Amino acid sequence: MEIADPHRMVAENSPVAVDEYPDDYYLTDDLTDRAIGMVRGLRANNAEKPFFLYFAHHVVHGPLQAKAIDIRK
Repeated sequence: MEIADPHRMVAENSPVAVDEYPDDYYLTDDLTDRAIGMVRGLRANNAEKPFFLYFAHHVVHGPLQAKAIDIRK
């Protein structure tokens, strides 16, 4: 099986279509926001329902994948 785009974001077993990323896009922030959204959505539906969320950030290879403000620190 050949992978056409190994850097594609996938949600619910489907590729996430992105036409253009904003200049300040940062994958770690996007993944974190999506995880928070999942928890909020679950809590809005049923505040008592237990859940398991395993969330692992991609490995950051600074300075290539670090925000400029973090590099300055």
